[in-house]
Amino acid sequence: MADSQQINHNISGKIQPAFLFDLLILYLRMMIGSFFIWGGYHKLSGSIENFINGPFTALKPSWLSDWIALPYAYCLPFFDLIFGSLLIIGLFTRLTASVLSLLLISFLIALVCKFGFAATQDAHIPFHTNYIMLGATLVLTIVGAQRLSVDHAISHVRSSCKTNL
Repeated sequence: MADSQQINHNISGKIQPAFLFDLLILYLRMMIGSFFIWGGYHKLSGSIENFINGPFTALKPSWLSDWIALPYAYCLPFFDLIFGSLLIIGLFTRLTASVLSLLLISFLIALVCKFGFAATQDAHIPFHTNYIMLGATLVLTIVGAQRLSVDHAISHVRSSCKTNL
């Protein structure tokens, strides 16, 4: 009962800060997840070979061996789609956000090797947006999905099953 009051409103009708935090985390999950789903779809929209022979090869650092780079390139669109979807629904959120953080770090390594620390050649922005995305995924790794997620629903069911035993 107290939890539902906290989620909705207090007696005076003001929205609780905890609920606003839950909405903010949901917004972060949806934006980052959508970004990855769009990226995965875009990589597969022509053919996987177009992605590998085009943008992937153009950004692949020269020191990175093909026996590591090619399997990664073939898996990357599927990682984008799977982990982006998991993030949106809030399932295995901390693990998912950790994997997406590692993907973003790998993207930034390639971009920094190509363009320098700013990771972009666009003079109109001070740095690549992947730095911001990395910060957001690290926040999600730390705080998790919060209450508006499948993770929360599962933990709520588990805790109610334990109290019924």
